[in-house]
Amino acid sequence: MEKDESFSGLFGYQNHAPDGPKSLELNSQFQSDGSISNFSPLCEKMKRIGRPDNIECCQDFEQRLQLVEAEMGSMALCRGKRGENLHQAGAIYAILQALEEIFDKVPNPNTSSLSNMETEFVMKFAASCWGAARDLSCGSAPIRDAFQEFTTKAGLCGLELMIMYLNRYHEVYWDDLDVLHLKLVTNVIGAIRNVTHSTTENCNILNEHGATDLLIWRLKRGSKKKGEESNLSLPSPSKRWRDGAFRCCATLINMAEKNEECAQTCATDLPIIQLLLESWGGMKKKLPVIHLGLIAVLESAKDRLPEDKFDAAWDNILEKEKVRKSVAKQREERRQATSDNSEIKR
Repeated sequence: MEKDESFSGLFGYQNHAPDGPKSLELNSQFQSDGSISNFSPLCEKMKRIGRPDNIECCQDFEQRLQLVEAEMGSMALCRGKRGENLHQAGAIYAILQALEEIFDKVPNPNTSSLSNMETEFVMKFAASCWGAARDLSCGSAPIRDAFQEFTTKAGLCGLELMIMYLNRYHEVYWDDLDVLHLKLVTNVIGAIRNVTHSTTENCNILNEHGATDLLIWRLKRGSKKKGEESNLSLPSPSKRWRDGAFRCCATLINMAEKNEECAQTCATDLPIIQLLLESWGGMKKKLPVIHLGLIAVLESAKDRLPEDKFDAAWDNILEKEKVRKSVAKQREERRQATSDNSEIKR
C-alpha cells in the first residue's frame, strides 16, 4: 500500500481529500481534479497549526495563533470554496490536534492568572481555534461530519473533545470569567451549536456525553443573580455573556430536533422551555417560522406535562405551525400541478 504522507495520514486520521495524482511538486497548490495537494502551502500551514515546533513556547503559540487568525480568523475566510479548500488541507484535524495538545495547559477558570505570557498565548490560541472550528462547520455537512471522524490519542472523537472543554467551565459562573475565558467558552458553545445543525449523529453523541445537561445548567444557574426559576430570562444586552447564553439556547434547539432524549429533557423543564422560546422571539403575535427543534420540545411537553402546566400559548404555536405547514404543502402542490401542465402542453 502506498504510504499516506498527507496531514491526516501522518497523524492517523482518515484522509478526506478527493483521490488524485500522488506525484506532486512541493508547492503545487491544486491537483488536476481541483482538490488541494497534500504538499500545498495551505496544507503546510495546517500542519504547522496542528504541531508544535521545537522553539520557545511563547513564540510557538504566537506563530500558530497568527496562522489561525490569518487563514481562518473570520466567517468570510471559512465559507464556500475557501472553506472546502481548508477542509481538504486538513484544517479541522489540525485545529482538533492542537486543542487536544493544549487542553492541560488551559488554566482552571477558578484559579487562573493570565500574568504568565505563555498562558495568555495558550488561551488566545485555544479561543481562536474554537472560533475557526465554529466558522468552518457553519453550512458545511462534510466538516460537521469530520468532528466524529477525528480521533484523539486517548481514542476520543472531536465531539468528545468539545465536551471536555465545555465541562471545564461547569459550575463556574459567567460573572467570574475573565475576557479570555469568556471568549473561549463562548466559542466552544458556538462550535457545538454549528456542528449540531441538521446532523443527527453529532447530536446523539453530544447528548450521550452530557451536552444537554451542561447547557441547561449554564442557562439556569450560570449567573450569580439567577432569580426565581419561574421568572428566568436571557441576559440583557449589558451582560458580557449574553451571546454565550443565546448560543446555549440555539444548541439545545438544534439538538432537540435530532435527538429525542434532548427534546424530552427540555420539555419537562418549564424555565428552559421559556428561555428557548424567548431566544426565538418570545411570544410575539408574529413569530418567525418555528425551528423544528422547538416544535419537538413543545410537542414533547404537551405529551409529558400536566395539563395545567402546559401554557395555552404554546398550544397556539403548535396549531399555527400546523396551519403554516398545510398552506405550504398546498402551495407546493399547486406549483407542481402548474409545472406538470406546462410540460404536457409542450
